[in-house]
Amino acid sequence: MKELIFDYLTDFKCIASECKHNCCIGWEIDIDKTTLSRYRKDVTAFSSELKKGINFGARCFKMAENRCCFLDKDNLCIIIKNMGEDSLCQVCKDHPRFRSFIGNTVETGLGLCCEEACKIVLSKSQPAKLITIKDDKESFTPFERQKLVYRQNLIDVCTCRENTLDNRVNILQSYCTENIINKSGQYFYDILVNLERYDKKWDDVLQFLLKNDTKSVQFDIPFENLLAYFIFRYVSRAKKDGLITALEFCLFSFTVIKLLCEGKNAESGCDFYDLSEFSRMFSCEIEYSDDNTNKILNKLKYKR
Repeated sequence: MKELIFDYLTDFKCIASECKHNCCIGWEIDIDKTTLSRYRKDVTAFSSELKKGINFGARCFKMAENRCCFLDKDNLCIIIKNMGEDSLCQVCKDHPRFRSFIGNTVETGLGLCCEEACKIVLSKSQPAKLITIKDDKESFTPFERQKLVYRQNLIDVCTCRENTLDNRVNILQSYCTENIINKSGQYFYDILVNLERYDKKWDDVLQFLLKNDTKSVQFDIPFENLLAYFIFRYVSRAKKDGLITALEFCLFSFTVIKLLCEGKNAESGCDFYDLSEFSRMFSCEIEYSDDNTNKILNKLKYKR
């Protein structure tokens, strides 16, 4: 298998107790079968405490007051303290990394559900690049090759700084059948407000979509990075006849976050932290909910 990573991946390191939105809070963490078997067989001095904190039937860690029971009062992992990082289950090792599989090639990037990942991805001064770390021979079907060429063309448009960001977004919009970027905030609000929730605070954030006196915000490079992130991640996953819908989903996601920033800017000003936070919350609410993502995709297909 050929393996590629985004060049920013090596900059990431979990900020642990400094994180304001710990990934061990609010999520039920699944344990892969291999790690679960290792935990079951563990005979170290920590084994008794370890087994008490695992729901072996459901294959997940138990929760205590909406927190993983292995998260201590300082928001540090008790398993790492006692057994080392190598003892973590696959989800905990990987998060917030994501992988996209195309043919015999795998691409690894950082998901925006993590505040530190948002900071790294959105603040890059130069466009993200894929770096080959394992160079086995590529093997793609004709459609997979078409998809990669199509994605690269979109990325070239997105990152061409000779054009203004608005012009680049308009060019991408011209490839779609649904006019996403010119939809009102009310349009996006009506869709998002009816989806399932991860964080109740998302309801308050969505109110920024309804601000009519929006003002533009000058985040050209972070916005470019945001749009490129969506294109890299979702166009690669498109199935046959789904390339346009994948691009529409990217523009939908990008436009929602841009409108949130504009609504916040009209009310009290919007800075890079706000952009990062809106991106993180959108990722948690939409990207990490298959149900919510599929509802948006179905809406886009229905509209076509």
